Amino acid sequence: MAYTTQDYREFIRTSPRGGYELVEVDNDHFELQCPWAMGLVTFWQVPDTEEVVELSIVRTADSTAAFFLHFQVKQRAHAEQLFNEMVDALLSLAERQATKIILSCSAGITTTYFVSRLNETAQNLGLPYEFSALSADYLAGNAHDCAAVLLAPQVAYRHKEIAQTVPGVRVLDIPAKIFGAYDTAACLAFVNSSLSDRSISDGITEDIQATITDSNVLVITSFYNARQTRIVWRLYVQGSIFLQGSNMKRELSLHDIEDVVDVIRATTDTRIDKLVLTVPGVFDDGVLQMDAHAPFVRGFDVHAYFKERYPFEVLAANNVNAAALGWYALQNKYHSVVLHSQPRGNLLGGQGLVANGRLIRGNRGAAGEISLLMPLLLGTDTTDISQFDDIWDSQTTLRAIALELAANIAVFAPEVIVIRSALTPDVDEIRSEIAKLIPENLIPDLVHVDSFDDFCLHGALLMGIGVGID
Repeated sequence: MAYTTQDYREFIRTSPRGGYELVEVDNDHFELQCPWAMGLVTFWQVPDTEEVVELSIVRTADSTAAFFLHFQVKQRAHAEQLFNEMVDALLSLAERQATKIILSCSAGITTTYFVSRLNETAQNLGLPYEFSALSADYLAGNAHDCAAVLLAPQVAYRHKEIAQTVPGVRVLDIPAKIFGAYDTAACLAFVNSSLSDRSISDGITEDIQATITDSNVLVITSFYNARQTRIVWRLYVQGSIFLQGSNMKRELSLHDIEDVVDVIRATTDTRIDKLVLTVPGVFDDGVLQMDAHAPFVRGFDVHAYFKERYPFEVLAANNVNAAALGWYALQNKYHSVVLHSQPRGNLLGGQGLVANGRLIRGNRGAAGEISLLMPLLLGTDTTDISQFDDIWDSQTTLRAIALELAANIAVFAPEVIVIRSALTPDVDEIRSEIAKLIPENLIPDLVHVDSFDDFCLHGALLMGIGVGID
């Protein structure tokens, strides 16, 4: 007997509830209530097909999303696993339920007394804030898990510089009258007001017009860092963005990709001619050759798997390759481009290479896999890549990027290197570090980008219509 959404509702009702209270608002809305966050299960009715299930977690302190995805219930084990993953993510937030906030001045000394008083006042008022003091010089790499950085008046002039080193973290200037008077009540009100303005965003802010084509192309791409994976997708109809969305969870699985395709097919009558899937990993004719952080195992034939399930063409490719092609296509200054992506918290970068409008994939698609050289470049005696994961120190990351880019310059010598690295956004600093390894006159133009979502999606579309690839 087929497993249905009614069975899934019953599974949710009868699941063990350690750590949260289940509230059934109605038959289509369930809440998993905790003091620090709320899990939400929503069933969306879709005409002429199965319901779409939405799982999400919203933090109580700042209303930010910690988990978000859609799927249709087709396999019992997969559906129940997704719910259990959401519960695990919800309960794990308990360890981080206090909203961490850093107060920063030039040396970290002036703020120590103020921090002590703020923590005392927050505790007395029952506010979920945990304040700490840190010198402005040490924020990079040490503020990634906090909700905000408060700058004392004496370092407020460095606001722009500091904001670049702590991407995704709210940077606020404490008003001088609050800081000078050590007015804890006013400071807490200032923090409450500032954080409550924060809105949940799917991270897609620009509508890049793509090359006009007669094909309708569904692009799905994933972005990994040491703490989470985002899945971003777009459906292009004749080159224009028709639908788009994103999911967020800890790890990406094969079924997560199927869920995206199934939900889109269930909620629109628009024809899909081709699916382009870009994820971490090395692909040769759709077969995964290297599986670091990819949702498949080495040797898995992505093309064959999806062609058996869907009536359209499928192309699997590396996400950084797609981003490099997309960036190249959206400019007209450079003929040879390298896009270097350094995931937050990981020393293993990836590179996409484009020359004269053609993506260079190399033998078995391994071109740009600079991570293969990292043990040698860093002088380690093991190829175990786990040693390079969960590294948040900006200076260590800077050194790794310099080594990786110097190696690329020695072999490829591009006209420009586009760098995506949240922990090291200063290209002048990167240039200086590379200059310690090779002559400075050989270093090409360096360009920093905060995000390469749009470049990756645009490049994946071009791959789908055969532009820039062989």
